[in-house]
Amino acid sequence: TWPPKRIIAGGRRLVFYDYDEPTDHHLADDQATLCVLYNHVFYTFVTAHPKCVKIWDACTGELISVFRDLSHKEITCICMDKRQRKLFVGDQKGRLFSINIKNGAKMKKFKKSKKRSADGKKIDKNDISCLYYWANSKDEDEHDDKKHNITQNLLISASWDGRVRLYDDSTAD
Repeated sequence: TWPPKRIIAGGRRLVFYDYDEPTDHHLADDQATLCVLYNHVFYTFVTAHPKCVKIWDACTGELISVFRDLSHKEITCICMDKRQRKLFVGDQKGRLFSINIKNGAKMKKFKKSKKRSADGKKIDKNDISCLYYWANSKDEDEHDDKKHNITQNLLISASWDGRVRLYDDSTAD
């Protein structure tokens, strides 16, 4: 509510929290939080903001890392791989890349096809609006009757240009 600055939480009863503006701006972000993910491997929360990605300790609430300047355009969405060690980041330009969740180092860029609309015009609305990581493993028989584990990792993205794209993340290439 405004004024006064108050958060109201409802359940079996209403709880009112009065607050002031934060004074530790290094802990908060001036821009909205786009997405929050919980990483159960490292016991952290990952928050995406238009200009940065922040890693927070889930036990203490302390800010662990801030990864800035990941993209020239604003970040629009994020997701983690199955092992929760890679973070996939999508931006307003339709670019997609992965970073190491511990140190923020860029690991891989995904290329999208440069298709145009039916009338040949360049598509302006290519913001990535949603990301999903799909991992599938299966056993496959070989000629010598030995079973080999085949893993297929796909990154699925949806964009405002109306397209759904599949990217193969099974290999490092």
